[in-house]
Amino acid sequence: MASLALMKKRIFNQIYFFLFMLLALLLPLQKEWVVYSIGLIFLFWLLEKPWYFVIAGAYLWIIWSTQSVLLFVVGLIILLGVIELIQWMFGLGCHSHFYKLKNEPFRRNILAFSGFYLLYILGLTYSQNLEYASFDLEVKFSMFVFPVLLSTMRKEVFKGKGFNLILVLFVIGCVISTLVSIGVAVGNYLHSFNEEVFYYRWLSYYHHPGYLSMYLVFAIAILMWFMLKRKELKLDLWHCISFCFLIFYFSIIIVMLSSKAGVLSLLVVYMLLVAHIIVYEKKIIQGLVYILLISGMLFLSFRYFSYSLNRIISYKEVVKESIKNDINKPGEEGDRVTLWKNTLEVLKDHIIFGVGTGDVDDKLMEEYKRNKVREAYEKHLNAHNQYLQTFLSLGIAGFLALMLVIILPAFYSLKRRNLLYVTFLLILSINLLVESMFETQAGVVFYAFFNALLFFSFGLKEQQNHKSFVAKF
Repeated sequence: MASLALMKKRIFNQIYFFLFMLLALLLPLQKEWVVYSIGLIFLFWLLEKPWYFVIAGAYLWIIWSTQSVLLFVVGLIILLGVIELIQWMFGLGCHSHFYKLKNEPFRRNILAFSGFYLLYILGLTYSQNLEYASFDLEVKFSMFVFPVLLSTMRKEVFKGKGFNLILVLFVIGCVISTLVSIGVAVGNYLHSFNEEVFYYRWLSYYHHPGYLSMYLVFAIAILMWFMLKRKELKLDLWHCISFCFLIFYFSIIIVMLSSKAGVLSLLVVYMLLVAHIIVYEKKIIQGLVYILLISGMLFLSFRYFSYSLNRIISYKEVVKESIKNDINKPGEEGDRVTLWKNTLEVLKDHIIFGVGTGDVDDKLMEEYKRNKVREAYEKHLNAHNQYLQTFLSLGIAGFLALMLVIILPAFYSLKRRNLLYVTFLLILSINLLVESMFETQAGVVFYAFFNALLFFSFGLKEQQNHKSFVAKF
């Protein structure tokens, strides 16, 4: 029996690891495949404990017939919690997830991230549009799933180089995504002979250019992190050369995508690299060389790809004009400022509790209609700023929760010099300023997956280092 149980654990460990790698590979690619991957991970998590699957399966069938996302989410959380509690009460503590959460504090910290999702459930209690609320909870469900999965996942799933392999698969996914995008752009160019197909939304095939830029910047951060740890990872010269080529390649694509947030994030990542080399590693000459190389590359990139530079320059003028404009007349480039102004107008009357999870879209549409912002009204545009979007949805509590899930992990990372996690959070915080990232699957899954994964990995490493230190004494 013991050998069968051990074999079962090993099989599930391999399945989990394969599905995590698959998800990382597919994230920059097809959205539908990402959903299937998440569903499979959650399904096997339930299958590993049959009593989970039988009871939860019957429950899901009942809830599916009622089409109530609220009952589904709340009931599932309560149901799984009750099962774990019963196990604990009957002396099966070592088989319970509560056992792991009690004895390994970093797991409890990961699970705390799901609290942000629970606030959106509370936001249903004062929402009128439950249909929109159900859709919103469905989009954000990854915020609950990944903290639960990673906080209860066995350490053996990511043993050895498992964590690094998942990051490598994400980089490979970014390579495939950009190559497909370039291939489609070349095809469009041969058909139309219009050079604009190599820029902005015409270049990005799978995602909005802002999201693809964010993925590529994080891929660059991963490659830089690998190079900084080249001795520990035993990377040879060819590894470093290939990584440098990919960093250069991704940087050029980011410039061509013409995303302002993407370019800004790229500059921040480069500055972090230089600061780490100069301040932490005390290599001043090497740091200055990197500054010259990066400056030269960006200068030549913007000089050669003038469309991107002109778009950024023109945006600066449009923003100035949009800020002065009291009529809230939207423009092709200045619509974000218009959206922010309209969101703030609605927020003035709902600053304490917000308008609720389900009524955000309705309230914004009313404001757009009142101010005759035709483009935003017809396209049902959100606030294009997640801080404002969350504030409008959940009020002060939601805004503070959003800030805490970014600031506290950032402080944790800085204190322990986890450069990759710090970089991830900086990239995230910049993009949240210009996109309502948590209103789309492309943004939610990227955040929920990598945030939980990075926290788990570094928390596990810190625990192992602590045990090694204690063992010496």
